Amino acid sequence: MKEDLKIIKILNNNAAVCVDASNEEKIVMGRGLAFQQRPGSLIDFNRIEKIFTLHNQETSNHFQQIIQDIPVEHILLAEQIISHAKQVCKKELHDSIYITLTDHISAALVRVSQNMPLKNPLLPSIRRLYPEEYHLAEDALAIIRETTGVSFPEDEAAFLTMHFINAELGPINRKINFIVSIAERIAAIVVRYLEQDIDEESISWQRFITHVSFLAQRLLQGKDYSDKDDTPLFRILTETYPAAYQCATAIKNFLESEFQCTIGKEEQSYLIIHISKLQNEYGTRIPSE
Repeated sequence: MKEDLKIIKILNNNAAVCVDASNEEKIVMGRGLAFQQRPGSLIDFNRIEKIFTLHNQETSNHFQQIIQDIPVEHILLAEQIISHAKQVCKKELHDSIYITLTDHISAALVRVSQNMPLKNPLLPSIRRLYPEEYHLAEDALAIIRETTGVSFPEDEAAFLTMHFINAELGPINRKINFIVSIAERIAAIVVRYLEQDIDEESISWQRFITHVSFLAQRLLQGKDYSDKDDTPLFRILTETYPAAYQCATAIKNFLESEFQCTIGKEEQSYLIIHISKLQNEYGTRIPSE
């Protein structure tokens, strides 16, 4: 049964925030759905392709942010993957996966179009330790291939696996608190190097914190991030973003001290990419020490 949905906020031509008759907030998407519309108007149901109901306001706000920056095709693709995962997964998934997985899939599609695939040195371990979530990731890659024609290397399945693991709901324990603590200490390093307060609601910051949380989780499980050889990408990044490399080195030193591990060139490359984006966003300089 169709119900009236009233627009309260236009996100872009393809998305809007609405409320139903019970004043429950929903995010609706469809190509051209919000074009020439305004708050107070009723949505044309014939143009709706997907309705999202997120029960946490902070999660909803972050999802609204990424919707404005990501192509509608990528968002609908991610939703298709999440819906499939919810049908076959034995564990409940947190709504945050709509943010993290959507953002990751969109970025991965952009990377592959630019011929910049990423290697995941933990692929064998992730595949062995998380077979259920890895199977979901393989299904996700199949959906992407069928929908877009893009075939990702197996490394991408390992990245997607960690998003499913991170979204699984379960009892809060000391490990989670430790991961949060590590992420906060890494955040403090970046704030110190950027010499400016960070907007913790920004998409760039959320992406960075998501990445370091994953990193801390894997290190806590005893997984090493060493790699044998230098990589062309790492050399290019250190030359292009020397200040971000300096900050990434500080994070590397902290993690190696905290976990008695080795952070290799591949992981340092990811950190440099995130930090350089933050540096560009805030227009600040990372000081010399």
